[in-house]
Amino acid sequence: ESGALFDSVSDRWGELFVCVGLAWYLRDSIWLLAVMGAICGSMLVSYTRARAEGLKVELSGGLMQRAERIFVIVSGTLLGAWFTLGDSPTGVADGTAIIGGTLSLVAVASTGTAISRWIMAYRVLAKRDAIRYGTSPAPVVIEEPAVVAKPEPVRTSEIFAPVPKALRESAELPL
Repeated sequence: ESGALFDSVSDRWGELFVCVGLAWYLRDSIWLLAVMGAICGSMLVSYTRARAEGLKVELSGGLMQRAERIFVIVSGTLLGAWFTLGDSPTGVADGTAIIGGTLSLVAVASTGTAISRWIMAYRVLAKRDAIRYGTSPAPVVIEEPAVVAKPEPVRTSEIFAPVPKALRESAELPL
């Protein structure tokens, strides 16, 4: 168990170090938002799985797990570096766009994976609760908004009740 903990935590630190380095590289561009999204999505994938496992729900799978994230980020970074180091006058801009696009892909796919895992875990836990408590999970019903008549103006005397004398005096005492 200690090895599994060390492996999981060191993987998260390694992923954060890579993303922090990419954030530093992209700090002056709009692609910094892609790095932030990739960090958030990656952490949510890991957290959702860990939290579900803490509740005894086994989650696996998803489009953007750790190995897929690492592969996509490394591939995009190497491709972006190749364009940046080329002789093209737009090489740096092209390389930055490739890295930013890669991180945008990771952000969207990781967030999708985290949401998918969240929904799967919720369904398992809702079924478990239904069995345990003898109830069925309530279906979600979305109703059409009702037409609301324009409310009458409210008078302040209807909102604020008069304050009793004893309470008013106690509030005026010095501390």
